Amino acid sequence: MKQHRVPKPLLQKVSDLDDHLFILRENVRTLATDVAFLKIIASELRVLICHSSGTEGLLWRLVDDLHISDRVALCVVGETPELDPDNAVSHGSVIIFAPALRPSFAPPMFPRNDWSLRHVIKEMYPVYVRQTGITHEQLIKAVAEQMGGAHEDDGLEPRLAFLSDLFLNGLPPYVPVLAFDAELCLQIGERVLRFAEKDVGYKRKPRSGYPDELAIVMRVARKEPLGGRCKLFTARFETVEVEAYAVIGPASISFFLEQKGNLVAELSAAYEHDSGEWRSTVFAMTHSNAKRNVTIAASYLKEPVEGPSDVFLLDACGLRFDRNRDSDPFVAVQYLGLWHRSFSLNDCADLASLSIPELYASAGVSGYLLKS
Repeated sequence: MKQHRVPKPLLQKVSDLDDHLFILRENVRTLATDVAFLKIIASELRVLICHSSGTEGLLWRLVDDLHISDRVALCVVGETPELDPDNAVSHGSVIIFAPALRPSFAPPMFPRNDWSLRHVIKEMYPVYVRQTGITHEQLIKAVAEQMGGAHEDDGLEPRLAFLSDLFLNGLPPYVPVLAFDAELCLQIGERVLRFAEKDVGYKRKPRSGYPDELAIVMRVARKEPLGGRCKLFTARFETVEVEAYAVIGPASISFFLEQKGNLVAELSAAYEHDSGEWRSTVFAMTHSNAKRNVTIAASYLKEPVEGPSDVFLLDACGLRFDRNRDSDPFVAVQYLGLWHRSFSLNDCADLASLSIPELYASAGVSGYLLKS
């Protein structure tokens, strides 16, 4: 006989979500080193966003309890469970992929919309095997229950066995599908945690795996005088819905942090006026999760510029760097990267003194690197 269970209080469920998101994030972070981490990712997604054993996923229960939006901007095309075998696209095809994509990565003809992630997971079909679609939820549960952390069966369902025998870019084709599902799950999970921190009194748990400080570092040299202000780059931290960007002008450089379109931090640093020409100059914006502040350092500054920030910045997945090429006639961006530590005035001065080959040799371990 099934024993009566005492319902968990809301803060306990939020704490459970915090734990599961941490496990998911850490395994997404390490997936690039070994595809075996997908087993844990699939089992965590099963807990968070799949209906299993008569219980809805933890994330969806909290989304309902706290009335959080689960809508995300996506391009999605796999809306029908069966493909017409006589269709020109599907005729003779054994496997067809229709993954969800962020608009910036989708072909122009793909329709963009704000989708309910729960609808996408449960009702959309990222892959078709012999014209029959497999939903995201079905794929997650198949991997978790037959070859993942929940169960390790002796046999595989035929469609999963077929997918496991295929390799695209050296990986089974369901790996990028589940990896992106994990990224989207983290995005909605972070919304829940942010709301719980501000409105329910939840305190986010300290984690040794989270970087306390992240620094966006760039080295630039001016080509032509600037008559106005121009954006240099945008760094999109998709899972926490934060955009960090730098704007350069005739007299100063400014760094901005926005979360879901709301400005949460803005700092500016005036240039050093010597001969009126720039040498190679290094600017760094360091964000501290522990202190919830932002610091600007530069290779010419005597003191850093500091200001408050009300965001929790993580980069395990979903980080996109976009360079604004409109600035190219005026500014040469010699280096743009992300460092998992703070960047001091001395660090900026050291990076400014390096030759271009030395710059990339020393900075190649920074995690993310864009070469102009």
